[in-house]
Amino acid sequence: METTTTPSLRTFEVTIPEQYTDTLKQFIKALKGKIKAEKKTGLDEALEDVKAGRVHRYDSFEDFKQKMLKL
Repeated sequence: METTTTPSLRTFEVTIPEQYTDTLKQFIKALKGKIKAEKKTGLDEALEDVKAGRVHRYDSFEDFKQKMLKL
């Protein structure tokens, strides 16, 4: 009687640029691994923008309008 053993799996959390996700998914599938991808919510993305300084503040709505009209 032949017995087969299931290889033990390990879990990793990896952060990569979005452009490489398809390649990484193909690689993991080739290794017979599992993929569980979590999408960020809009709130998570907004908080990251604030932390990274990718937001603009205006003293008033009039300042905002003037800036937009100059574009």
